[in-house]
Amino acid sequence: DGGGTLPNLPHRILPHNLAYVIYTSGSTGTPKGIMVPHRGLMNYLSWCTRAYDVEAGSGAPVHSSISFDLTITGLFAPLLAGRSVELLPEGRMESLGTLLKSHSNFSLVKITPAHLAMLSQELRAEEAAGKTRTFIIGGSNLLAEHIRFWQESAPETVLINEYGPTETVVGCCVYRVPQEKHRSGAIPIGRPIANTRLYVLDAHMQPVPVGVAGELYIGGAGVARGYLKRPGLTAEKFVPDPFSDEPGQRLYRSGDLARYLPDGNLEYLGRMDQQVKIRGFRIEPTEVATALKRHPRVLEACVVARDHGLAEKRLVAYFVPAGETAPSVTELRNSLLETLPEYMIPSVFLTVPELPLTANGKVDTRALPEPDAARPRIHTKYAPPRNEVEEKLIAIWKQVIGLERIGIHDNFFELGGDSILSIQVIARANQAGLHLTPQQLFLHQTVSELAGVAGTSLAVEAEQGDVAGPAPLTPIQKWFFEQDLPEPHHYNQSVLIEIGPALNLRLLEMIAERLMAHHDALRLRFEREGSGWRQAGIPSGGPAPVSRIDLSGVAAGEQMGALAAKAAGLQASLNLARGPIARFALFEFGGSRPNQLLILIHHLAVDGVSWRILLEDFETAYTQLSRGENIAPGRKTTSFRQWAERLLERGRAPELRDELEFWLHAQSDFSPLPLDYPNGENTVASTREVVVTLSREETRAILHEVPAVYRTQINDALLAALAGSFRRWTGRPSLLLDLEGHGRDALENVDVSRTVGWFTTIFPVLLNAGAMENPGELLKSIKEQLRRVPNRGIGYGLLRYAAGDDKIAARLRSLPQPEVIFNYLGQFAADPGDSRTAAPADAMGPLRSPRGRRRHLIEIVGSIASERLQLSWFYSENIHRRETVESLAGQFVEASRAIVAHCRTAEAGGFTPSDFARARVSQEDLDKLIGKLRQGGGRKPV
Repeated sequence: DGGGTLPNLPHRILPHNLAYVIYTSGSTGTPKGIMVPHRGLMNYLSWCTRAYDVEAGSGAPVHSSISFDLTITGLFAPLLAGRSVELLPEGRMESLGTLLKSHSNFSLVKITPAHLAMLSQELRAEEAAGKTRTFIIGGSNLLAEHIRFWQESAPETVLINEYGPTETVVGCCVYRVPQEKHRSGAIPIGRPIANTRLYVLDAHMQPVPVGVAGELYIGGAGVARGYLKRPGLTAEKFVPDPFSDEPGQRLYRSGDLARYLPDGNLEYLGRMDQQVKIRGFRIEPTEVATALKRHPRVLEACVVARDHGLAEKRLVAYFVPAGETAPSVTELRNSLLETLPEYMIPSVFLTVPELPLTANGKVDTRALPEPDAARPRIHTKYAPPRNEVEEKLIAIWKQVIGLERIGIHDNFFELGGDSILSIQVIARANQAGLHLTPQQLFLHQTVSELAGVAGTSLAVEAEQGDVAGPAPLTPIQKWFFEQDLPEPHHYNQSVLIEIGPALNLRLLEMIAERLMAHHDALRLRFEREGSGWRQAGIPSGGPAPVSRIDLSGVAAGEQMGALAAKAAGLQASLNLARGPIARFALFEFGGSRPNQLLILIHHLAVDGVSWRILLEDFETAYTQLSRGENIAPGRKTTSFRQWAERLLERGRAPELRDELEFWLHAQSDFSPLPLDYPNGENTVASTREVVVTLSREETRAILHEVPAVYRTQINDALLAALAGSFRRWTGRPSLLLDLEGHGRDALENVDVSRTVGWFTTIFPVLLNAGAMENPGELLKSIKEQLRRVPNRGIGYGLLRYAAGDDKIAARLRSLPQPEVIFNYLGQFAADPGDSRTAAPADAMGPLRSPRGRRRHLIEIVGSIASERLQLSWFYSENIHRRETVESLAGQFVEASRAIVAHCRTAEAGGFTPSDFARARVSQEDLDKLIGKLRQGGGRKPV
């Protein structure tokens, strides 16, 4: 106004005002916004400009990211001292090397140990002197090997080891490396900077003696305000200072292990959260890496704990050789054994040309190659996890699927996952704090997609105490009682486990009692009620049904026969009304022969998924007891009773009636199977078995290659081969069969991933193989037929047994009943040390009463054990000759091999309408569209 000037607005920046928020992933991978006030920033900058004598040089180059607090030193200290700053392209170490070759007398260069090592390789010895007055080295552990080149080639250059979490403003502890050379090992991190307090404390926040390791706590002017919008984490990491009389003073819990040396300097020992437990021993991988770097022929090294098997980890050492030839594994092992115990020696040593670094100069462990990576040939390019949720999911998938290299964009089913493995994924995800449902895994089949919905489903409340009292029968239980078996109490499942002598009778009783109390289905009772049955759970308490059977007096060659005879009696001893419906029997052989544990449970209370839960809980309980701990089972998921009640509600929902027409027509085209003995009786006693097995290579192809080519699941491939083999045998294009599923993904907003019970669904499917001889066409056709089954088949059992409509039930009962049943159990024994499958089936005694009648003529059960697909074909010798079933099973194997061979050809691959469900396009139109795209040189749709 009037051409005059106005004064500048006043700047009112107070020491407690926020200077900046800087994000760091820390040890978990989850970004955290750290709020740094001006007080802390100025305390550090004022100190370092004096301590590092920044005015004496020409300034500093800045090559690291502005998002890395290490950059603060080189960016602001020279400006405060009136010196210049030269900005280089972010993360371009070659730019820094080029600059140092042509410039000299920098005040300081702030750098990480890894980048310092890279510079020492880029510069010749005669080029090193005089480039900078000081190297400020931080960001990770500094070793003598990192600085040896500079001590020898540029002895006048000051080397400062600066330690400091981002939460305490860049640096809080420094060590000026003396002129005399450190022989090897870690360089101390030194003493606190001005207005800073450092404490090494134990778990009770009490100071530890000199030389004793503890957690490093940091106090003083540099402590940040906390984490942006994360009050819980702030309270956890920034704690009241018990050593200060000044109100409001806090300490930052660094999570770093350190100890005081006799000379008053601190030594950094590694991250507390990087300790891993391998075979019962706690190990710090950085300690192993430090020892490995002492080898004269090792330039750089990194040691990482890698998942190996279902519940194991192993140490993997990555190293860069110092010369053209790498030292042998034996040489490295022997070198490490001079200073480390055997349990700290890595299992695998891998030579790499260089250690991959993040933009901030730290080793990017996620970019290191997997040892013996067994990632299948799939279309997606490998991509590592980007955050903590994805890291957790990747680890779970590795454990469950049994692969060592999985990317965030890999499809669960293309990797070999199936619906049964999905239950284990969901159970482990929920235990890890990622709330997921089976439905979400089916909808979001990659880690990237699944991580995006983790925690978005409604939380499931589960009763944690005893669940007792009446419960409605489920459809599968009504299916069982509908058969009106002569001895319904003898219809069991069991396992026979080889165990060590440490598991005595008392420990077994304790474990069994806890399992019976925790898993309510093991306490179910069943009684006749008029023309039907009812079930109810009894409260926990009382002794578990455990017995000890001493076979040490039986001749060694006859012991297994004696076990089978005893087991047969136990199998027939369950009582549905009075109990027990489960038994535990410890067989002791004496001498050096391992004992055996037989666990048998009536099928009404257990299924295939339940066994995985029970055996995992058994092993956990045994481990806890062997350590002198109390048995502490995990949280329960939705109870079997609540599941049964929800099924009843779903069965009576009006919208379920919409599925009726589908199920009435699903069994319309039925032709009976050819019979060798038409008048034979289909009894349990006449059951015989034919087993066929695919090779490991063929199994891997069925699990990984075929799903990737046609976007299928393993059931699609197996049932396509099955339909083709039955077509060749019967001469008819269609096959009506019952398909058995685990059934645990049937309802929303329930979580039965850790619930024991019989959840199985059985529903009819009509497979039409037509006249198709091309394996790809057959596979696509069967895939689409299976996709048309509504809600994965749950509705059939609900309409027939739970809808409360006798007319609907009668209509479904009157339809032709399938004579074949197929059940794929999934993958077992991913852990090579698992011995549960070692026991022969006949050693456990007959699981079903020989007097019972079989429901189907041919029962096919598939599973993968020891990386091989095995199919058992059960039949009655009163109805079919063994040669007939062997020929049929052999045709299945040939059909499976034909599918694998086809999928390896150039013309294999394609989409089906279910891949584009919203488009509602036919297979014919889809094939035409894709054909035009290929002819026009267009890309395949993805």
